[in-house]
Amino acid sequence: MGPVPCDPWQIAIVSDFPKFPTTISGKLMEMSERVLGVVAGNDLEDAVLARWATSATRLYGADGGGARLCRMGFRPVVVGDFDSAELSEVSTATQVVIDPSQDRTDCDKLLRQIARDGHERATLVGIEGDRLDHVLASLGSALRSPLDIRLALRTGLAWVVREGRSLDLDLRPGTVLSLLPLSPCSEVCLSGARWPLDRAALSLDGQVSVSNVALGPVTVSLREGAALLVAGVQDDEVPLW
Repeated sequence: MGPVPCDPWQIAIVSDFPKFPTTISGKLMEMSERVLGVVAGNDLEDAVLARWATSATRLYGADGGGARLCRMGFRPVVVGDFDSAELSEVSTATQVVIDPSQDRTDCDKLLRQIARDGHERATLVGIEGDRLDHVLASLGSALRSPLDIRLALRTGLAWVVREGRSLDLDLRPGTVLSLLPLSPCSEVCLSGARWPLDRAALSLDGQVSVSNVALGPVTVSLREGAALLVAGVQDDEVPLW
């Protein structure tokens, strides 16, 4: 590897991270902490990504996602093993964190760094890409992380809903939404939708809730497991924090 093109204070080489707190107490609330993490899926057009990045209070990028932000003129914290980007591409980053581990994905490393910096929630961009294995791996990263995770998608937003917490969303009437289990879920409750759920059991090989419709504000909770609530959002509504 050639010379590192950043000032020495910008570079941190990571061999391991401290353990995260095991719980984050309280109810999922409005995203008042505007932390944006970008992975390398290139899902959103530059103009849309720029709106998200400009409105964020803290920017992070993983490998190619960090390089993309730097090319667009932003100065994120960039994390990764740099197998999909060169260090020269992130020379304008605020900080570069090199994590050579092959036991974690770039998305894992990104979320670990966000939590290590003291944040409790983040919005992720770029998980869709064009490879299903990357999509599933990124969902696994979101599920493993103790952060409250929201995903910015091409045609909407998605929230990870965890056991013991509820999610309240002020959706427009008529918004299409789906609730997909990321692991077997018990006592799932969904109110404010055309087809509500009352202590339902959801699993990928059993019942799921797809193409439901919001009647207005929606509340989701579950006793055990984790699920992904996906809601359609119009282009003129993003970024939404």
